[in-house]
Amino acid sequence: MAEPNQNVKQAFENASKKFSFRGIELCNAFELPELTIIACSGKIGQLIGKKGTVIAELSRALNKKIRVVEHSANAKKVVSDLIGNARLVGVNEVFSPIEKSINVFVNRNDREKLVAKPEALEKAAEEILQVRTRFEFV
Repeated sequence: MAEPNQNVKQAFENASKKFSFRGIELCNAFELPELTIIACSGKIGQLIGKKGTVIAELSRALNKKIRVVEHSANAKKVVSDLIGNARLVGVNEVFSPIEKSINVFVNRNDREKLVAKPEALEKAAEEILQVRTRFEFV
């Protein structure tokens, strides 16, 4: 898994000092043209902060929108965090003799609600979950 870039690490450390959040580990970050996805483990609710103050600080520091995702082996939780307001129809794990993969089904009417292109979200999910991921709209 790729390491978060230095800008994300620095912004995370500065916010950690400023807001004194504990028990959160920065696991990875994905830079997309429209936003930065930050994958963390621990009490990620602290990263939002009261009235969104912590996430707003990170957003200002990185000059991008931020999406916080819980770094977890639970595919449904990770995908739910990634897709935001889009309605998740289901997550199917597919086992074959060659590999395990995940098919994510999102409501077709919510395609425009995704925070990034499906291909970018697939790559982020693959990095976090360490398994091939495919988004489908149903």
